[in-house]
Amino acid sequence: MLQVKPPTVSTMVGNLAKKGYLVHEPYRGMKLTEKGEKVARSVISRHGIISEFLSLIGVEEVTAHQDTEGIEHYIQPITVHKIAKLVEFLRKNPKQMKAIRDYIEG
Repeated sequence: MLQVKPPTVSTMVGNLAKKGYLVHEPYRGMKLTEKGEKVARSVISRHGIISEFLSLIGVEEVTAHQDTEGIEHYIQPITVHKIAKLVEFLRKNPKQMKAIRDYIEG
């Protein structure tokens, strides 16, 4: 599906294991280390924050998904933090959210 050849996958798995992100047992599988889980949780969180922000401002689902995939690779942690705070504010203040959407759509 991703059009990645097995040797490429093996090399990347080896690199991740050397860097301490996972433990790999050939032919038995792999498991994230605590360090790997921390990075995975961060990636999932960043993706969710960006995706929710785009949805809140009215970006259509397909476009939001594509844009999230691109943005999340380049965005700095401080920017994600500030977007997360804005998303939190908008969730708690639906009148402001409506005003923003009306402005954007208007």
